[in-house]
Amino acid sequence: MPYKICPHCQGKSYSASTAGRWICPYCRRDISNSRVFYHKWKVVLGNIYLMPWVQEIEDEKKKKEASQLMPRR
Repeated sequence: MPYKICPHCQGKSYSASTAGRWICPYCRRDISNSRVFYHKWKVVLGNIYLMPWVQEIEDEKKKKEASQLMPRR
């Protein structure tokens, strides 16, 4: 599930989608341009655990774009 951390009040805001405007539910400011984070999940013996780190979706997109632009030898 994607979430953002508000740069104004530091509140964590979750959403089902990253599209469109994103308003902080705590201070009601527009945080649409803030960084999007995703939780990493791990399944162990049928149970789901939240891992202690997050994955930045922007970095993944940049890596994918960079790998597509690199010439192949």
